[in-house]
Amino acid sequence: MTDDNRPLVTIYTQGYNSEPYIAQCIESVLAQTYTNFEYYVCNHGSKDATLSIIEKYAKQDSRIHVMDMPNSARGFYPEYILEHGKGKYFSMLDSDDYITEDCIEKLVTFAEDNDLDMAFGGIYSFENSNPSVITVSRQLDKELIFDIKDNSKYFSQVYDFMRTTWGKVVRMDAMRKADYSTYKQNAQTFICDDTAFTLANYEHCRRIGGITDCILYYRYTDTSVTAKYNPALPENNLNIFMQSDRLLSNIGDNSDDSYKYIIATYLGSVIYTGYRILEAEMSASDKIAEVVKIFKLGLLKIIGEQGLMADEATL
Repeated sequence: MTDDNRPLVTIYTQGYNSEPYIAQCIESVLAQTYTNFEYYVCNHGSKDATLSIIEKYAKQDSRIHVMDMPNSARGFYPEYILEHGKGKYFSMLDSDDYITEDCIEKLVTFAEDNDLDMAFGGIYSFENSNPSVITVSRQLDKELIFDIKDNSKYFSQVYDFMRTTWGKVVRMDAMRKADYSTYKQNAQTFICDDTAFTLANYEHCRRIGGITDCILYYRYTDTSVTAKYNPALPENNLNIFMQSDRLLSNIGDNSDDSYKYIIATYLGSVIYTGYRILEAEMSASDKIAEVVKIFKLGLLKIIGEQGLMADEATL
């Protein structure tokens, strides 16, 4: 079967001051063994040469659609993609990352062969300062396929993969049913919006599966959104916990194990936030105020509901 007879994939990349990396990102998409795709590449208010690089590649390949949006436009892309995209599947790639040449081929084939609404793969990672040292950050031990009604059996295995938009394909029919309100809220500060987007899609997937292959290279940089402390982090983390709680309820997963897992994940995010606060360039009083904010936002309530003591939460 030729690619012309295979499902169209809508791919999206958004870049802000991505001049050093976006060429590698775009080239990794254009080098795909799976060629039946359309590629929306958005310059998001960059002040460097990001837009001109995108436009250069668009002149070379008609599958690229150039988007130029102001930095003030936030949380717009799901609606834009669902309005303009023509693909059966959607895939996301950050402008400072890149994918293996068979990434889309493997994910779409796996999804088509197994009637999946979402298919995901493993992730490589590397430090921008030392790109030759590549490690595996997420990877399944064995191939996984399940119906959403059986979520409680697999949730702890797949939840970490759901914390990113990239590294997967999702049927756009499932996306059209999703509620992106938490995504739009978190996207205003670019913190935890990836997770909110993917969980919104996950809720409306009938069947989900993962392959053992690593298909994306994630770049750690000092200038990334997650590299420094953002005051919105405590609230946005709580938003993800609440969204996860609603998701379990909406898909009929009432198991203690699934609920305890999202509790543990939230507590882990609190600890991570605490380290970020300690490392932040702010006064001691401001750091204390940030910690108090975490407790006021709902940490004490959540701990109380679970009958947990502070020492059990390792705070």
